[in-house]
Amino acid sequence: MTQEALFDRSIRANFGWVSYRLPSKDGVLVLEPQHFIDPEANTERPWEEGSRNGFVVAPFSLVHGPELWLNPLIRWQGAVPNAKALTAAAEWMDLTVSDDEPSGEHREHHDSQHYLEFCQSVRQITEILQNKPQDSEGHHEIEALQKVVWSRTKSIQLQSEAHPCLLFEALCQAYPSMHIVLLHHPVYGIWLGSSPETLVEKETPKIRSMALAGTRSLAHTGPWEDKEIKEQRLVVDYLQERFASKSIPLNLQETSTVQKGPVEHLLNKIEGNSSISCYEMAHCLHPTPAVAGFPVPESVKYILENEPYPRSLYAGYWGYLNEEGNGLLSVNLRCLHWQDKHVRLYMGAGILPESDAETEWLETCRKSETLMNILQSLGWISPAAGILGE
Repeated sequence: MTQEALFDRSIRANFGWVSYRLPSKDGVLVLEPQHFIDPEANTERPWEEGSRNGFVVAPFSLVHGPELWLNPLIRWQGAVPNAKALTAAAEWMDLTVSDDEPSGEHREHHDSQHYLEFCQSVRQITEILQNKPQDSEGHHEIEALQKVVWSRTKSIQLQSEAHPCLLFEALCQAYPSMHIVLLHHPVYGIWLGSSPETLVEKETPKIRSMALAGTRSLAHTGPWEDKEIKEQRLVVDYLQERFASKSIPLNLQETSTVQKGPVEHLLNKIEGNSSISCYEMAHCLHPTPAVAGFPVPESVKYILENEPYPRSLYAGYWGYLNEEGNGLLSVNLRCLHWQDKHVRLYMGAGILPESDAETEWLETCRKSETLMNILQSLGWISPAAGILGE
């Protein structure tokens, strides 16, 4: 049985599935892709402090759903399931599950209305950030708000040969420096992500995080704009404050520029020594100003009340932790939600008082190229699907 066929049967049996490939370090790939099946995922186990040796998946906000985890009950490494994994899967799986593929119309979705709506929302946010509108009694409603990360989605129909496992393999080949994940959970469905941003990495006693907020096109050269520098500083200051709240002495690396897919970012890595668990630190940090805004509580409130759809796993975090609680949890950024042959991509931009709506739109278009370029290279969508990012 191929990996794709096993995936299809697992999903029809409502099993959990995780495939992940850790990012390379200093140009060296640290591990082959890891895969596992959790036949008991539909029990909706919450992730708790004592949980070990499993994959945690958390949404942007717990308002959007629970924080869950999966057990590696059937596990293998590499591109093909081994005989032991296949035997274990067969023992768990209901072999009467249908292998028929659902049919559907395959077409791209174009809607320039999304461009207009996104720009209008950005202008509303910048007006709030600049003017701080007053309520009927003359009080500032959102006085402290300095930044909001506003997101949008992009829906596409894929060709009949499209398959999540093939996309996972293509992403692993294309982006060795990113954390690549294919996840199915009965609660959240099928998601694929190619994350450039580490939320927490723990290798006892070392604990690490990063600020990765400033974004620009690869075509830009020279010094970074003040807007991106300010956006990066908000995240750096937040991370330093959060680590200090846990009494963790920090080593903050100098700001550098790093390419991640079709864009480049400002990057500050931070590191300290602590006995604190990866799980506890993730709860302390998430969500950061890089995915929410600043101050975090006010920006999350604005997003939950105004974005026209639930983010679900977009801008949440996920990753595998071992028996000691060490591992890597990354922010789920360059991601899509897979529903049959229809996918929905998610992308966002940090809005500050000086933001320009069209510039922010173009930033989301460039971020969507991380996945769009791979979908086009596989022949699953036409080049026209990328027009205006819609």
